[in-house]
Parts: sequence; structure tokens; C-alpha cells
Amino acid sequence: MAAAATAKQIVVVVGAGPGLGLSLGRKFSEAGHPVALLSRSQERMDALASQLNGQSSSSGRAVGYAVDCQDESSMNTTIEKVHEHFASGQGGEQHRGASIHTGIFNPNGGFAMASFLDTKRSQVEEAFRTQVLGGFLFSQAMLRAISSSPDFASGGDGKSALGNILISGATASIKGSANFAAFASAKFGLRAMAQSLAREVGPKGIHVAHLIIDGIIVTERTDGFLGKDYAPGSRMDADDIAQVYLDTARQPRSVWSFETDLRPSMEKW
Repeated sequence: MAAAATAKQIVVVVGAGPGLGLSLGRKFSEAGHPVALLSRSQERMDALASQLNGQSSSSGRAVGYAVDCQDESSMNTTIEKVHEHFASGQGGEQHRGASIHTGIFNPNGGFAMASFLDTKRSQVEEAFRTQVLGGFLFSQAMLRAISSSPDFASGGDGKSALGNILISGATASIKGSANFAAFASAKFGLRAMAQSLAREVGPKGIHVAHLIIDGIIVTERTDGFLGKDYAPGSRMDADDIAQVYLDTARQPRSVWSFETDLRPSMEKW
């Protein structure tokens, strides 16, 4: 895709952290997109955005915002701020006039591991609020933003997506393992919502995809509790995962994928 085109297509990453979230921001900014990194901590988002902006390989600019994904007002207001920041040229003249184009929901919360009888109601509620409610509110905000873009009004080039909503799944999205009742229920729900949304807005030119991360991603955190010594093909590289997200966002309308399973070669499934 031409640099002039990507410079006008804002990418929003919710659940941005030092692992996959940062890699997603890096991959899309290297492709020329303006990128917004969203999470609960403004300080952490500022640090990650600064890190991306300091990389010479990134032609797109990045900005960080704090957001509460479980709060409708917070989500809607933040998406509006992201659009205003880049469209007004504050994020760089190359991004002036840019519109919201791709949203990535990469939730990190709601994980709980406990026997069924030991699972607390609060854990079930938190999992659903983080995964399902958060995904719902984010997707609504993204749909409104994408639908108001000039590309959506004109129908675009008829080949590329008018917008993307990419949702991160997990092993628990399709397999309810023992001791994961709360988390698996929420991930199943998020996947079902993504399916429904994809069937509704796909014919309108908006690509919704669900990407299942079935494996352990190499991060400082996972290295800390699992160790740095592991066999080749047994863990996942965050940059490689991010490349698949970028490729998915660029799929022509004639060959859209909805669900993609990603796992290291040695992972048992």
C-alpha cells in the first residue's frame, strides 16, 4: 500500500503493553500508519509511544492515551481524541486529515485459573467486563468512527477494506480447559460477538477478524517465570504475530479471513 494512503489511516491498539501491543504498534507504524496506543496507564502509554517514535524505521507517528475499556464514555471520548489529534496535524503533517481505519482489541485482563467451585463470581464478572463488554464498547466506537470516514462514504477503491476490527483471541476462545471456566466463558463470548459483527458489517466493506493466539509469547515477563532457555518453535515471537495482523488488515475483499489460528510449530493442539 502506498505510503500516502497509510499515512491517512489511523490504527488504534487497545490493550497495548510491552509485548504484543508494542509489536503491533511498531509493525503498523513502520508501514506508515499513525498509531494510537491505549491502555489504563497514561504513563506507560506515553513511554511506549515515545519508544516507537524514536525508531528510525517508523514513518508513522504514535501517541498514547489512557482509557477504561469498560466505560462507554471513556472509550468514545478517547477514540474521538485520537481522531482529532492526527486529523488536525498534531501528530505530523503527513497525517493531517487522517481517519480512523483499523482497530485492534488486544485485551490482557480477566484471566483466572481456579477449580469450578473455587472460581469466584467477581472473577467471572471481571472476565466478561474486560473481554466481552470491553470488546463490545471498543467495536461500537470503532464502527462509528470508520462509518464517518470519507473512504466509507465514497466506497473506497472497491478492493481494500474500508476499515478493520481485529480481535485477539486465545486458546480459551475455542477450548474450555479445566480450571478456566471464567476466562474461557468470556473468550468464547468475545469470539461469538466477533462472528456476529463480521457477518453484519462485512458486506458493508468493514473487515472483522478474530486471531487466536495459541501459545506462549516471548516477553520479559514470560522469560522471567518460564526461563529464557526454550526449544526453537516452542514459543511465539510478538513481531511475527504482529506481521500476521498487518497482513490480515491488508487482505483484499475477495479473500477475507475471519479466523486465523497462530501457534508455534511445536505447540500441541
